[in-house]
Amino acid sequence: MASDEYFQRTLENAERLWSDSKFLNDEARSRSAIILAIFAIEELGKALITKWGVRNLASKREHPTHVEKQTATFALLSADEILKKDRVRVRKHIERGTFDFLKIGPMSHQFAWARGGFFDDVRMAATYADKEPKIPDDLTDSIDTNLVDELHRWFRNAVAASKNQEAMSLAAAFYQNGLGRL
Repeated sequence: MASDEYFQRTLENAERLWSDSKFLNDEARSRSAIILAIFAIEELGKALITKWGVRNLASKREHPTHVEKQTATFALLSADEILKKDRVRVRKHIERGTFDFLKIGPMSHQFAWARGGFFDDVRMAATYADKEPKIPDDLTDSIDTNLVDELHRWFRNAVAASKNQEAMSLAAAFYQNGLGRL
């Protein structure tokens, strides 16, 4: 299957997962909605990685992990965020060596959380599958529609950003080079 066709079919699957997540969230099924929202983000990440045609050079695995696919989506959101900033100011910070990726904006923080496996941990906590959960019960009890709504918004923003070739190119570089460690 051609890369463009694979991208489109995988994107359609991600959209279906997102839509199902929205439905479950509207029915007050937050935990199930969070699982599908994270799967939608992950499926979109898989589509992006294929479209980019790159591998994460820091990984020895043949196929991307759950975390890598989730991170690919947030790499795109971060790249889009960076490109919307004052480019002259960003370039000056890069040239001076004072560029701090985490100070770009909220998506760079979510990118860092994704890279660290946070969203995979949330997904596991929502499924009650972790024998030794990494997220305490009092925090998992707060998984609610607000978090799901935020994930839904990020998904839609990432789909929109996937149409921006400059953002796609920058995100591919983030992903390929150790998941954007700057």
